Amino acid sequence: MNASETRRKDAAGRRRTATDTTRRRYNHASRRHGALTVPVHIVEDDPAVRESLSMLFTERGHAVEVFADAGSFLSALDGATTGCVILDLNLPDMNGIDLLRSAGRLAPDLGFVVLTGRADVRQAVEAMQLGAIDFVEKPAPPERLFAAVAQARPGRRHADPVAMARIDRLTRREHEVMVLLVAGHTNKEIARRLGISPRTAEVHRRNAMRKTGSDSLAAAVRLAIAAGVEPPERS
Repeated sequence: MNASETRRKDAAGRRRTATDTTRRRYNHASRRHGALTVPVHIVEDDPAVRESLSMLFTERGHAVEVFADAGSFLSALDGATTGCVILDLNLPDMNGIDLLRSAGRLAPDLGFVVLTGRADVRQAVEAMQLGAIDFVEKPAPPERLFAAVAQARPGRRHADPVAMARIDRLTRREHEVMVLLVAGHTNKEIARRLGISPRTAEVHRRNAMRKTGSDSLAAAVRLAIAAGVEPPERS
Protein backbone atom coordinates (compact mmCIF):
# COMPACT_ATOMS: atom_id res chain seq x y z
CA MET A 1 0.00 0.00 0.00
CA ASN A 2 1.48 3.35 -1.03
CA ALA A 3 1.50 6.53 1.08
CA SER A 4 -1.48 8.06 -0.75
CA GLU A 5 -3.65 4.99 -0.16
CA THR A 6 -2.58 4.92 3.48
CA ARG A 7 -3.62 8.57 3.96
CA ARG A 8 -7.01 7.92 2.33
CA LYS A 9 -7.59 4.87 4.52
CA ASP A 10 -6.65 6.81 7.67
CA ALA A 11 -8.97 9.69 6.70
CA ALA A 12 -11.86 7.28 6.12
CA GLY A 13 -11.20 5.70 9.50
CA ARG A 14 -11.28 9.08 11.21
CA ARG A 15 -14.59 9.93 9.54
CA ARG A 16 -16.13 6.62 10.68
CA THR A 17 -14.89 7.21 14.22
CA ALA A 18 -16.33 10.75 14.26
CA THR A 19 -19.66 9.47 12.93
CA ASP A 20 -19.79 6.67 15.53
CA THR A 21 -19.03 9.16 18.32
CA THR A 22 -21.80 11.48 17.13
CA ARG A 23 -24.22 8.53 16.96
CA ARG A 24 -23.39 7.44 20.54
CA ARG A 25 -23.94 10.97 21.87
CA TYR A 26 -27.16 11.30 19.87
CA ASN A 27 -28.56 7.97 21.09
CA HIS A 28 -27.57 8.75 24.70
CA ALA A 29 -29.38 12.08 24.53
CA SER A 30 -32.44 10.41 22.99
CA ARG A 31 -32.60 7.88 25.82
CA ARG A 32 -32.01 10.54 28.47
CA HIS A 33 -34.73 12.90 27.26
CA GLY A 34 -37.14 10.30 25.90
CA ALA A 35 -40.23 11.75 24.21
CA LEU A 36 -39.98 15.08 26.01
CA THR A 37 -38.05 16.74 23.19
CA VAL A 38 -37.91 16.43 19.44
CA PRO A 39 -34.66 15.04 17.96
CA VAL A 40 -32.93 17.71 15.88
CA HIS A 41 -30.83 17.00 12.78
CA ILE A 42 -28.71 19.95 11.60
CA VAL A 43 -27.51 20.01 7.98
CA GLU A 44 -25.27 23.06 7.62
CA ASP A 45 -21.92 23.48 5.85
CA ASP A 46 -20.79 26.53 7.84
CA PRO A 47 -18.92 25.12 10.90
CA ALA A 48 -19.65 28.17 13.07
CA VAL A 49 -23.39 28.10 12.35
CA ARG A 50 -23.50 24.33 12.73
CA GLU A 51 -21.78 24.45 16.13
CA SER A 52 -23.95 27.34 17.30
CA LEU A 53 -27.19 25.54 16.40
CA SER A 54 -25.95 22.32 17.97
CA MET A 55 -25.17 24.06 21.25
CA LEU A 56 -28.48 25.94 21.16
CA PHE A 57 -30.60 22.81 20.90
CA THR A 58 -28.40 20.64 23.12
CA GLU A 59 -28.76 23.18 25.93
CA ARG A 60 -32.51 23.15 25.28
CA GLY A 61 -32.53 19.40 25.99
CA HIS A 62 -32.77 18.04 22.45
CA ALA A 63 -30.90 15.09 21.05
CA VAL A 64 -28.81 16.65 18.27
CA GLU A 65 -27.07 15.15 15.26
CA VAL A 66 -25.02 17.33 12.88
CA PHE A 67 -24.05 16.97 9.23
CA ALA A 68 -21.79 19.14 7.07
CA ASP A 69 -23.45 18.22 3.76
CA ALA A 70 -26.55 16.69 2.23
CA GLY A 71 -24.87 13.44 1.22
CA SER A 72 -23.84 12.44 4.73
CA PHE A 73 -27.31 13.26 6.05
CA LEU A 74 -29.09 11.19 3.39
CA SER A 75 -26.69 8.30 4.00
CA ALA A 76 -27.65 8.26 7.68
CA LEU A 77 -31.37 8.54 6.99
CA ASP A 78 -33.87 5.71 7.19
CA GLY A 79 -37.65 5.41 7.25
CA ALA A 80 -37.73 5.33 11.06
CA THR A 81 -35.92 8.66 11.48
CA THR A 82 -38.08 11.21 13.29
CA GLY A 83 -37.71 14.73 14.62
CA CYS A 84 -36.89 17.98 12.87
CA VAL A 85 -34.25 18.75 10.25
CA ILE A 86 -32.78 22.25 10.23
CA LEU A 87 -31.15 22.58 6.83
CA ASP A 88 -29.34 25.30 4.95
CA LEU A 89 -30.82 26.20 1.57
CA ASN A 90 -27.42 26.45 -0.14
CA LEU A 91 -25.42 23.32 0.63
CA PRO A 92 -22.23 22.52 -1.30
CA ASP A 93 -23.46 19.23 -2.75
CA MET A 94 -27.22 19.71 -3.08
CA ASN A 95 -29.82 22.48 -3.09
CA GLY A 96 -31.80 22.54 0.14
CA ILE A 97 -35.11 22.22 -1.73
CA ASP A 98 -33.86 19.05 -3.47
CA LEU A 99 -32.67 17.69 -0.13
CA LEU A 100 -36.06 18.40 1.43
CA ARG A 101 -37.76 16.56 -1.43
CA SER A 102 -35.46 13.51 -1.19
CA ALA A 103 -35.48 13.31 2.61
CA GLY A 104 -39.25 13.70 2.74
CA ARG A 105 -39.64 10.61 0.59
CA LEU A 106 -37.16 8.58 2.66
CA ALA A 107 -38.46 9.63 6.09
CA PRO A 108 -42.03 10.98 5.85
CA ASP A 109 -42.32 11.64 9.60
CA LEU A 110 -39.57 14.27 9.60
CA GLY A 111 -40.28 17.97 9.94
CA PHE A 112 -38.09 20.54 8.17
CA VAL A 113 -36.96 24.09 8.84
CA VAL A 114 -35.11 25.75 5.96
CA LEU A 115 -32.46 28.41 6.66
CA THR A 116 -31.38 30.91 4.03
CA GLY A 117 -29.02 33.84 3.81
CA ARG A 118 -31.50 35.75 1.67
CA ALA A 119 -35.29 35.48 1.74
CA ASP A 120 -36.90 34.33 -1.50
CA VAL A 121 -40.68 34.08 -1.55
CA ARG A 122 -40.88 31.57 -4.38
CA GLN A 123 -38.39 29.26 -2.70
CA ALA A 124 -40.28 29.67 0.58
CA VAL A 125 -43.53 28.66 -1.12
CA GLU A 126 -41.86 25.63 -2.73
CA ALA A 127 -40.29 24.56 0.56
CA MET A 128 -43.56 24.81 2.44
CA GLN A 129 -45.47 22.99 -0.28
CA LEU A 130 -42.95 20.18 0.19
CA GLY A 131 -43.77 20.11 3.90
CA ALA A 132 -41.34 22.57 5.51
CA ILE A 133 -42.55 23.96 8.81
CA ASP A 134 -40.79 27.29 8.35
CA PHE A 135 -38.43 29.15 6.02
CA VAL A 136 -36.14 31.36 8.10
CA GLU A 137 -33.67 34.04 7.07
CA LYS A 138 -30.32 34.02 8.87
CA PRO A 139 -29.49 34.92 11.54
CA ALA A 140 -32.43 32.85 12.79
CA PRO A 141 -34.05 34.03 16.06
CA PRO A 142 -33.77 31.17 18.59
CA GLU A 143 -37.38 31.43 19.78
CA ARG A 144 -38.63 31.11 16.22
CA LEU A 145 -36.51 28.00 15.72
CA PHE A 146 -37.76 26.52 18.99
CA ALA A 147 -41.37 27.15 17.95
CA ALA A 148 -40.80 25.56 14.54
CA VAL A 149 -39.10 22.48 15.98
CA ALA A 150 -41.95 22.01 18.46
CA GLN A 151 -44.33 21.69 15.50
CA ALA A 152 -42.40 18.68 14.23
CA ARG A 153 -44.05 16.44 16.80
CA PRO A 154 -46.22 13.72 15.21
CA GLY A 155 -49.79 14.80 14.64
CA ARG A 156 -49.03 18.52 14.57
CA ARG A 157 -49.38 18.96 10.81
CA HIS A 158 -52.86 20.36 10.37
CA ALA A 159 -54.41 23.68 9.56
CA ASP A 160 -53.86 26.20 12.35
CA PRO A 161 -57.22 27.64 13.49
CA VAL A 162 -55.59 30.94 14.50
CA ALA A 163 -54.05 31.33 11.03
CA MET A 164 -57.38 30.38 9.45
CA ALA A 165 -59.14 33.06 11.49
CA ARG A 166 -56.68 35.71 10.30
CA ILE A 167 -57.21 34.67 6.67
CA ASP A 168 -61.00 34.81 7.20
CA ARG A 169 -60.70 38.56 7.88
CA LEU A 170 -60.10 39.16 4.18
CA THR A 171 -62.66 40.12 1.57
CA ARG A 172 -63.07 37.79 -1.40
CA ARG A 173 -60.82 39.96 -3.59
CA GLU A 174 -58.18 40.35 -0.88
CA HIS A 175 -58.15 36.58 -0.45
CA GLU A 176 -57.65 36.10 -4.19
CA VAL A 177 -54.74 38.54 -4.14
CA MET A 178 -53.24 36.87 -1.05
CA VAL A 179 -53.37 33.42 -2.66
CA LEU A 180 -51.60 34.67 -5.79
CA LEU A 181 -49.12 36.66 -3.71
CA VAL A 182 -47.95 33.63 -1.72
CA ALA A 183 -47.65 31.68 -4.97
CA GLY A 184 -44.89 34.13 -5.91
CA HIS A 185 -46.74 36.36 -8.38
CA THR A 186 -45.84 40.03 -8.79
CA ASN A 187 -48.42 42.81 -8.59
CA LYS A 188 -48.50 43.02 -12.39
CA GLU A 189 -49.08 39.27 -12.71
CA ILE A 190 -51.81 39.38 -10.08
CA ALA A 191 -53.49 42.29 -11.87
CA ARG A 192 -53.38 40.45 -15.19
CA ARG A 193 -54.83 37.24 -13.76
CA LEU A 194 -57.64 39.02 -11.91
CA GLY A 195 -58.39 41.59 -14.61
CA ILE A 196 -57.66 44.60 -12.41
CA SER A 197 -55.09 47.39 -12.52
CA PRO A 198 -51.67 46.96 -10.86
CA ARG A 199 -52.51 49.87 -8.57
CA THR A 200 -55.70 48.17 -7.41
CA ALA A 201 -53.79 44.92 -6.91
CA GLU A 202 -51.29 46.79 -4.74
CA VAL A 203 -54.10 48.27 -2.61
CA HIS A 204 -55.62 44.82 -2.03
CA ARG A 205 -52.16 43.46 -1.27
CA ARG A 206 -51.49 46.10 1.39
CA ASN A 207 -54.93 45.54 2.94
CA ALA A 208 -54.43 41.77 3.02
CA MET A 209 -51.01 42.10 4.66
CA ARG A 210 -52.35 44.55 7.24
CA LYS A 211 -55.47 42.53 8.12
CA THR A 212 -53.53 39.31 8.56
CA GLY A 213 -50.72 40.96 10.52
CA SER A 214 -48.10 39.91 7.96
CA ASP A 215 -45.12 42.28 8.03
CA SER A 216 -43.33 40.62 5.10
CA LEU A 217 -43.97 38.33 2.15
CA ALA A 218 -42.29 35.48 3.99
CA ALA A 219 -44.67 36.00 6.92
CA ALA A 220 -47.63 35.94 4.54
CA VAL A 221 -46.39 32.67 3.07
CA ARG A 222 -46.06 31.08 6.51
CA LEU A 223 -49.53 32.23 7.49
CA ALA A 224 -51.15 30.96 4.29
CA ILE A 225 -49.48 27.55 4.55
CA ALA A 226 -50.41 27.29 8.24
CA ALA A 227 -54.02 28.08 7.33
CA GLY A 228 -54.07 25.36 4.70
CA VAL A 229 -54.25 27.75 1.75
CA GLU A 230 -53.17 25.99 -1.45
CA PRO A 231 -51.44 28.36 -3.89
CA PRO A 232 -52.39 27.77 -7.54
CA GLU A 233 -49.88 26.49 -10.06
CA ARG A 234 -47.95 29.24 -11.80
CA SER A 235 -48.82 29.76 -15.48
